[in-house]
Amino acid sequence: MRQNDVGGTETLVPHVIASPLFLPPPPYPYSAPILPLPQTEIKSALRPIGSSRRPRSEKKPIPEEQKDERYYERRKRNNQAAKKSRDARRMREDQIALRASMLEHENAVLRAQVLTLREESQSLRQLLLQQKKSTDTNLDLCSI
Repeated sequence: MRQNDVGGTETLVPHVIASPLFLPPPPYPYSAPILPLPQTEIKSALRPIGSSRRPRSEKKPIPEEQKDERYYERRKRNNQAAKKSRDARRMREDQIALRASMLEHENAVLRAQVLTLREESQSLRQLLLQQKKSTDTNLDLCSI
């Protein structure tokens, strides 16, 4: 790392020859910028599950004489809202699973890259040592 003109630091990345192994990963369809959450959402996200909820009351069947048109309309709306919520949860879970799969693939590619670069570095070091030994031997012969 080194200091840049703006006062931050930047990481120096070695130049790598483009090959199928070293191509950058494709952009993720679900990598939208993360926006700050409102305080209420942060507090509810940090609260342990079930800590402030009241226990569910026992379900009591509604007598037939109280089931009017308004009741059935409310039930219909509630069922639609529950279905919408379940579908949204499934979609979020699918997106998370897809992102996890993509990250695992990217991780495997990066690990292979690291292995290849380590092997290349090792072979270059050995080559450099051989070159140095050869130069040292030539200098010794010249001094005789």
